[in-house]
Amino acid sequence: ISASRSLTHCKAIVYRTLKSLPQEHVSEIKHLTLRMSDSGNRGLGGGHSVIIRCGNVSDSELVAVMTHEVGHIVDIGLMNGDFFSGKSEFSDGSIPIYNDDLSLSFYRISWKNSSEMSEGASSADFVTGYAMTDPFEDFAESYIMYTLHGTEFRMMARWNDSLQAKYDY
Repeated sequence: ISASRSLTHCKAIVYRTLKSLPQEHVSEIKHLTLRMSDSGNRGLGGGHSVIIRCGNVSDSELVAVMTHEVGHIVDIGLMNGDFFSGKSEFSDGSIPIYNDDLSLSFYRISWKNSSEMSEGASSADFVTGYAMTDPFEDFAESYIMYTLHGTEFRMMARWNDSLQAKYDY
């Protein structure tokens, strides 16, 4: 497959994925970069930017990665708190998460702070193993599960209070 055909195919998959997601979420993306590399991160997203690797990924994986990165955009770009409300116990690296950030109620379901799970949290409280990495990945992975696998997420949530709270969020 030629590089131009691959890029065209990647653009089509990304476009269809973005059209399927809530417009208020997608509209937060200000910079979208598609890389044709075969190695490196599959995707990066935060604030208002997304970078997606198109090389060496299946169509379904590309949809999942794009959806995951939009989850980060919603979390970190759309639902920011305000400096005047003060810093919470969470931060994204050196960037504080403020007390009025709408994501805090989600994070606090399973997380004590940005790097420690709540006491009593278990692997059953997360939609994937990757969601156990930190509250931001937990949010993005839950966003994928809700968006792409809603029926399965609902079924999982029926038997786990933490997953039910995440689903309801």
